[in-house]
Amino acid sequence: MKYGRLDYNPIENKSNQRMISIFQSFRINTMKHLIETILIVSMIVLLPVFDSPMEEKNPSCSDKLVRIVGGNPEAGFGCLYFDQIPNMIEKCKNENTAFYIDLKIINNRKYYDPALGENTWNYWFEPVDNQDSITLCENSEKKEYFSNNTELYNWYFRSSTFKMYYYMWGETEHKDRSAYDEEWYRTQRKRRHVILKDYVHIKKDIQEEIDRKWDLMFQKDDFVLGIHMRGTDKGFGRRKVFPEEYFSYIKQFLRYFPNGKIFVATDDAKYFETLKKEGIQFESQEVIRSSNRTAVFDLDVPKYQIGTEILNDIVLLSKCDWIIHSASSVADAAISLNFDLHEKSVHLEYTKNRQVPFWFKQEE
Repeated sequence: MKYGRLDYNPIENKSNQRMISIFQSFRINTMKHLIETILIVSMIVLLPVFDSPMEEKNPSCSDKLVRIVGGNPEAGFGCLYFDQIPNMIEKCKNENTAFYIDLKIINNRKYYDPALGENTWNYWFEPVDNQDSITLCENSEKKEYFSNNTELYNWYFRSSTFKMYYYMWGETEHKDRSAYDEEWYRTQRKRRHVILKDYVHIKKDIQEEIDRKWDLMFQKDDFVLGIHMRGTDKGFGRRKVFPEEYFSYIKQFLRYFPNGKIFVATDDAKYFETLKKEGIQFESQEVIRSSNRTAVFDLDVPKYQIGTEILNDIVLLSKCDWIIHSASSVADAAISLNFDLHEKSVHLEYTKNRQVPFWFKQEE
């Protein structure tokens, strides 16, 4: 047999092939292990580099510092201090954003008193910020909520902010204005209640004076029905609810609770006189009221006094056992302060789905 090579030995050649195969397998395995070793060492060396930023990042770090400068300059007391500013607080809270309240005159001129300073929030409420719990990130941006009224309106009316009642535009423009939506109101009031409870604290001396007024009007065990009648310039798609619509509720309450008491809060001098002429006995603050369509906060009277009187009415209403009211920021601020009143109130603004207290007979 001829093989092309005179010295070729088949047995020796097979042995060489096995040796070559073993060597190649060893070389491949060695390279594989070497590569794996290099990768593992690289990961160990580089891991701290990749992990370092994550370890150093503070989960409470805020990339913005927000100055809350106020809301709609035409807003009433209840809307500004118990709705628009609390909404801004909730926005900062949800975004984990550092904030503080420092109102500008242009955003809260209806209650501004030059003798007391520009920041009207500090007239009645404790200073609010969350900078003890949230640190600022490096190069954090400074912003204001909201200096621009267009930006404010678009955010407040067209986004999922909590609201005091149905507005004619924005998120609530398509709601039935004759029907009480219990679930909607519950959601608005509950969200507001959480913010008021955690962030909005009345100054101690003012709260003590309100408590003193309550104690002068009522005994500890008195069962009190709160009446809020919003008159004067009431508008923005809301209907005027005249005193006569309250009469049957007041009379049936007193019939069911012979020792019950009535507390009345109203901005309208004519409503107040109508209630007195009906012969109903009630307690009320001695406050400035308007006898025409001019809102009390637009009268030429001391602004701090007006603000204090409205705040007093809000808190006094919140202390009542039941409330009868119409669409108003004052009434909803009171219910949001004392969320139990959501189940113990009647909203006269709406003729459909109106709440029926256990002490009230509809046929009367």
